Amino acid sequence: MENSNKQIIKNKPRTIAIIFTVLLFGFIFLIFLPPIIGLEGMDGGFAVSLVSLFLAISSLIVAIIYFQLAQKFKRITSSDNLITHWRYEREEWLKFTEKEYRYEKNKNRMLLFLIGVIALVVFIVFALFNSDT
Repeated sequence: MENSNKQIIKNKPRTIAIIFTVLLFGFIFLIFLPPIIGLEGMDGGFAVSLVSLFLAISSLIVAIIYFQLAQKFKRITSSDNLITHWRYEREEWLKFTEKEYRYEKNKNRMLLFLIGVIALVVFIVFALFNSDT
């Protein structure tokens, strides 16, 4: 395979893993921020630390998962041991992406409608049973 024909495929899982690793360190810093700035626990310091703790744990989990996905992606896309490689004409690829876009748009529109109906039902139930009014 010629080197000029190689296309570099961006490893998006690695980018996501790096972003969540940076977020992890940011949230770890936020856990210890309230005592550093002198924010009392009952004035919101405990809340900031607790929320930051949960977000740090979540970021750690996401970073681990995406680093593993990035390693798998790198093995898959490396040019070693390729079985086959497809090339599509530009018109064919544009036709496919347009069809895929319409499908995803329709699916997301239905999901938005479903979420809207659920939110409306929940709002009506809360409005009916709210004892403050």
